[in-house]
Amino acid sequence: MKITMLSNYLTHHQVPLCDALYRESGGNFRFLETEPMEEERTNMGWALSQESPYVIPAYADEEKERKARELLRDSDIIVFGICPDKWFREICLSNARFVFLYSERIFKKGAYQRFGFGARRYRERLEQLTRTKSVRVLCASAYLPTDLRRLGSGYDRCLKWGYFPPFERFLNAEEDIAQKKPCSILWAGRLLALKHPEDAVRLADRLKRAGYDFSLTVIGDGEMREYLQEEIDRKSLQNEVRIMGFLSPEEVRAHMRQADIFLFTSDRFEGWGAVVNESMNAGCAVVANKEIGSVPYLIRHKQNGMIYHRKKKGDLFKKVRFLLENPAAKAEMQFEAYNTVSNLWNADIAAKRFVEIADGLQRGESVVFEDGPCSKANVI
Repeated sequence: MKITMLSNYLTHHQVPLCDALYRESGGNFRFLETEPMEEERTNMGWALSQESPYVIPAYADEEKERKARELLRDSDIIVFGICPDKWFREICLSNARFVFLYSERIFKKGAYQRFGFGARRYRERLEQLTRTKSVRVLCASAYLPTDLRRLGSGYDRCLKWGYFPPFERFLNAEEDIAQKKPCSILWAGRLLALKHPEDAVRLADRLKRAGYDFSLTVIGDGEMREYLQEEIDRKSLQNEVRIMGFLSPEEVRAHMRQADIFLFTSDRFEGWGAVVNESMNAGCAVVANKEIGSVPYLIRHKQNGMIYHRKKKGDLFKKVRFLLENPAAKAEMQFEAYNTVSNLWNADIAAKRFVEIADGLQRGESVVFEDGPCSKANVI
């Protein structure tokens, strides 16, 4: 069985899944890149450090493009995400009977987008595919089935999916979690408006005024850095909050392993949010906004993390305060967060399940999973 995945480019977040698919398929997996990575993401360390046996950069030259077209025509299973029209046409012309579209939510700005050109184009592509292919939708956002229902197409064929960054197994998770720095809070990401790092600084100000002993580390760089530093200085938070700037993915993971609590404050524009996977894997007690695409799939409130409502005033403070005041409950959440990624939401499980479903489709059999990757994704 030949499996081909097509997207704009391969990032470090996707490598573990692709490595696992390559293994599970017996080497019959290929990843087609349609464009080079942007300089900004390359500078952030997203580019691959070495060549991979399954990557074909279809944009590189005519020979690579020809090879990519031939591969698509000869594939049994095709998985595609961001895709220019010319490559979508190749998918439609391929011999593959089964196609998986993977996507984040469609209406990040709101449901009114369903009247726009992008929504119509999305629906037209789905309808065009279903004329000749058996289509499934891999949801890299818990909110995609709802968006598809608003489009009137595809919401009954949705499977839970996501992004599967590298995960690490601890020799003794309980011991590693117990060694975390108490009351240490971490925020990591690009300092952009959609990620709302200002919410973390406001939280720090409120925690300090309430008399809590804590530290907040902000990792990242971007357009809001100067404003954030001004707010830290204005609120006299220099002893509690530090901005470390850009760090490599490996350095960020090292800080996650030391941190007690991880804040994820993005709004609905955050399609998935791989830092949820990463911080849970590191045994952090994650406090995340419910609008983020990965949160309803990964976090079970007060069991393996905390979910807050960004639009409810004071809710972030309320959830963090609970963790600071209840160390035993926090430790249990941290351990369960680690187990969630280690035992279920990781690349190895996702790849194994995907290949089982693909094999079942080839044989005309239905393979069903109750929870986690490749389980049914419902409208929420």
